[in-house]
Parts: sequence; structure tokens; C-alpha cells
Amino acid sequence: MHEVRRTKELTSATTSHGTSYRYDVGCRCDECREAHNAKSRETKQRLRASRSQREGGSVAERLPPTPPPSTASASMRSNRHRDTAPELRLRRALHKRGHRYRIGLAILTAGRRVRPDLVYTKRRLAVFVDGCFWHRCPEHGRAPSDPSGYWTAKLQRNVDRDIAVTEALEADGWRVIRVWEHVPLDEAVNLVDIAWQQGSHGTGLACAGA
Repeated sequence: MHEVRRTKELTSATTSHGTSYRYDVGCRCDECREAHNAKSRETKQRLRASRSQREGGSVAERLPPTPPPSTASASMRSNRHRDTAPELRLRRALHKRGHRYRIGLAILTAGRRVRPDLVYTKRRLAVFVDGCFWHRCPEHGRAPSDPSGYWTAKLQRNVDRDIAVTEALEADGWRVIRVWEHVPLDEAVNLVDIAWQQGSHGTGLACAGA
């Protein structure tokens, strides 16, 4: 019998560790590993359902717990949440023009925590660099072939979140700039630079490459 070091409650049948309906987190046997995975799936489903309720029952609640095997799944695993190549190019170009900004700063709005890619705190300017695939660019975005509908729902959820984030920031007095990754660097830099020079007097949403 394995020695139980750390335990969590098990919602399914008993394991070889006994009849107490518990499993060993550090154990590598098949029973404990499957029990741990089942508990993790249950937790993710509960969090997803809770988020759907807060967002008013969006398309997220129809999302399966795991994506189907595809090239998009592999791409998502290797996808960076920040410091992507388009972000780095834009940041370096803006820095050369004398811009000073915050990276990944959390902004608390009414009922939402937002992390723009670049934040100008004094000018209340938030800049997002959106990937063409993950944010469904109207020019280059296309969903992978998937009979389950997972990726269609996943990408639409991203679009819905982008809209909600923009509205939340604008309602809190922020100006928002969204730049597609395919936009030429000079055009993206000029868009941000114009908004930056306006200080806190500019208004509305500015998009590059829409």
C-alpha cells in the first residue's frame, strides 16, 4: 500500500490507498493520477460555469472542457500571453520616440480586471496588440476545421471579451487603441503616437487595420 503524504477528497470510487475516498496528490499510480485529473476537470467546469453566469450566459458555457486535437491546440499551447513579436516591435519603436509606458499593468474597472499590453497611466491610454487568429481579424482570421464547434465558440468568446473589455475601460474614462498584428509598424506607431500627444484630451476607440 502506498504511503499517503498529501490527500484531497475524491468524488469517485475508492483507490488502492484504502476506503476513505481519498487520493495521494504526489502518487504516480494510475488510480491517483486519474482521480486528480477528474478533480481538476470538475474544478475547471465549475469555474467556467461561474464565469458564464457573471457574463450573462455567454457562448463560453457551450465550450467543451477540452479542445479537440488539432494544429490550433498545439499553437495555443505554445502561444505567449505577453511579449509576442508584434508587441515587442511596437514597444521598441515607441520607446525610441520617447514613450514611457507600463507593461501588463492590471487596471481595475467596474466588475472587471484588465491587463492591456501597454498602459500610459497619466494619459489614461490603453493599447492592445491583437493576434489575427485569436481575435478573429476580419481580414486574416479563420477558424480551423472542427466538427465539434469548440474553436468557433472559443474564438467568439475572445471577441466578446474584447468588446466587454473596451466598453469597461471607456466607461471608466480610458482611451483604448487596438492594433492588429498585421498592421505595418509605422502605421501602428503613428496611431499610438497621435493618441499619446493628445494627452488625456482624446476620446473614443482607435483601431488600426480594422
